[in-house]
Amino acid sequence: MIDKTLVNLLIACVGFSLVFTLSMIQNSLLTSVVRACIGFIVFFIVSVIISLMITYIKKDMTGTHSEDNIQIIQETDQEQLARPDMFDGLSEDEIKKIVTYIRSMDND
Repeated sequence: MIDKTLVNLLIACVGFSLVFTLSMIQNSLLTSVVRACIGFIVFFIVSVIISLMITYIKKDMTGTHSEDNIQIIQETDQEQLARPDMFDGLSEDEIKKIVTYIRSMDND
């Protein structure tokens, strides 16, 4: 996490320097510093968003489709199906409607 923050700060500093240098050519010092600070904030926010997107993509590609996770989900489903109190208070017709609905979702 600290590494990502340092990289984001480095990118923001590069943005600050770039905006300050380009703005200093045509504007006063105060205007250039204000614009460079805005550039720093914008570059930092954009780099944080991009790093979060990359982290999410890497996590999605490596972690969500592994067989271990599928096995855990299947075990959890079996535990939930084994609960006897799951349909307490429901009539037989309501249970049949729920089962039919779930089966129709499974077929889609």
